[in-house]
Amino acid sequence: MKTGNIFCVFITESGSAFGACTDDGTQVYIPPTVARSANLAVGEAVVADMIPNSHQPERTPWFATHIVKAVDSDLDSTVYKVVTTAPAYVTTAEVAAEADITTSAANATLNRLFKVGRIAKADVFGRYGQTRASFCLWAANASSFTATEE
Repeated sequence: MKTGNIFCVFITESGSAFGACTDDGTQVYIPPTVARSANLAVGEAVVADMIPNSHQPERTPWFATHIVKAVDSDLDSTVYKVVTTAPAYVTTAEVAAEADITTSAANATLNRLFKVGRIAKADVFGRYGQTRASFCLWAANASSFTATEE
């Protein structure tokens, strides 16, 4: 699997879309369900999870399994700054308080920043057998979770 930035270049009448990777120009097939779920439009930049395409890989090497809009809003910038200026890591609640937003808005923004690779995330489980994390920690990079004071 590969995650990368793509640019939507064409949408068919059936809703299938085609994009190009911004780093090397390789073609990406975006199935109708994926394109519709993101309300994709020609000309939009998105971040895509991709797998090798098994149908005509010589023409279109990648198959998008999921896409998210590549948005860098003021909220994204504010939340990113809170995370990257923290001494080590922060909780969702701490980000929400510092950015003066709801924890729901903080959680959505943090997950979006994580999904596009701008920040790191650690799920913390309070006990064995939990299916959901007790809480999440966020940091500028993964090494921030193991940093020790000297």
